[in-house]
Amino acid sequence: MVDKRQENLPTNLLWSGGWDSTFRLLELLILEGKCVQPYYIVDHERKSTEYEFKAMESIRTGLFRKYPETRKLLLPTKIGYRNQIKPNAEITRKWRVLADEVDLGKQYEWLALYAEENGLYDLELCHEKESPPSRFDQLILPETIGKGHDCRIKKKPKCRALDIFQFYRFPICHIEKIEMEQIAKENGFYDILQNFWFCHTPKKNGQPCELCHPCESARKAGYTHGLPKTNFFRDQYIQFSFKVSRFWERVVVKAKRIIPKLIRMTRSVITHPR
Repeated sequence: MVDKRQENLPTNLLWSGGWDSTFRLLELLILEGKCVQPYYIVDHERKSTEYEFKAMESIRTGLFRKYPETRKLLLPTKIGYRNQIKPNAEITRKWRVLADEVDLGKQYEWLALYAEENGLYDLELCHEKESPPSRFDQLILPETIGKGHDCRIKKKPKCRALDIFQFYRFPICHIEKIEMEQIAKENGFYDILQNFWFCHTPKKNGQPCELCHPCESARKAGYTHGLPKTNFFRDQYIQFSFKVSRFWERVVVKAKRIIPKLIRMTRSVITHPR
């Protein structure tokens, strides 16, 4: 028997104003009639924060206008700050193990740190199914059980470093973007979903940068929301620039790990020569 108290608890959702998390937000509120507690973590290094807040405000406005009953269901967003999250050496170690294997984004470290600090073990993290499967999908999906809100990492995954995902549920990891679009159109909330934002490093004029991973994914998925029209030579240049920037990011990340170790080793040799 389902505990009535559990039924009335809000669904904890990481909401950034992006396509995936906004689809899930609207699905919970409109189709399932669930109460939702959104969470947003401010990353002081991310240039898109202002645009994500604007997108979330536009989505709220459109949602309440069209579905006024959702005003009671959508709670005020709880804001966290990346630079105020307490460190946890074990979580950081596990993140590094995975980052070396699948180039896992830095956000997966501090999101886990935030969830652990705040005792959240049912935080919905929205990552859609990709075709063909990304390296992230290949790592995560075989180690999950359940579907929808019940989708989560197994208690004993083969790779113990996957424990950093124990805080989450993966409600849409079995759904592709095209399926989300169909569901939104069939149920009348596609217009609200269109207020989403995706670019991590927008230009000064507020246009998408076209270089970051979300921009690349949006173009591949056919969502030219704010992106210039396709041009073969221009797109080839952008793709090349994106690959170079990603390569350089990986070099910088690895250098930040290796250089302090080299400095410590050098100091040790100088201080304690053989």
